[in-house]
Amino acid sequence: MALLLNSSASPCMNPSSGPSPDGQPLETTIGALLIGTFLGLVLFGIAAHQAWRYFIFGTDTKLLRGWVSSIMYMLGIFTGLIIVLCQRYSHQNFV
Repeated sequence: MALLLNSSASPCMNPSSGPSPDGQPLETTIGALLIGTFLGLVLFGIAAHQAWRYFIFGTDTKLLRGWVSSIMYMLGIFTGLIIVLCQRYSHQNFV
């Protein structure tokens, strides 16, 4: 375990970016983060479309509409934070 956390253990590790918690260098894991973010954005678009159709054509109570609104609000905040995370790791650390 100590060997994985030692930055001199692997010649491909960049000490400026540091290893991720599992010992992998960030340069090898940023692609998976970007792919996951893109797929998450597609799913967010699908959920937003479903919520829009729910509010246009739904006949549920205000309590259920408020519940759907709060879930979509939290999902939007989460998506925005993931986008900021991708921007930080892919642009600011590699400039």
